[in-house]
Amino acid sequence: MGSNMMRQAVPLLKPESPLVGTGIESDVALDSGVTIVAKREGVVDKIDGKRIVIKATEETDFSKSGVDIYNLQKFKRSNQNTCINQRPLVRVGDKVKVGDIIADGPSTKLGELALGKTLQ
Repeated sequence: MGSNMMRQAVPLLKPESPLVGTGIESDVALDSGVTIVAKREGVVDKIDGKRIVIKATEETDFSKSGVDIYNLQKFKRSNQNTCINQRPLVRVGDKVKVGDIIADGPSTKLGELALGKTLQ
């Protein structure tokens, strides 16, 4: 999809990844800023409708707390009058590493760009 077409596209509530891709779909999704990425290693302690709580496994800086809280945007309005909804990808007890994608955003599925539905 061209960049001018992408400006006019409306994100779906249940997007699907393409059957054939270019290989940079995960990079595009990460660079768009709609996905949430883990800042530290840890174990998922709690998942709520509004946030994900991760308990850090190793602490290198004692001035920081041992818990990372990631707030999710649920059905918020964007500047283009579309819906922003972030969905958690992790479950309670999962171990996460630095850079792991823990939540999807609009037009992404499992951390990859997904702009439409696959018709079969």
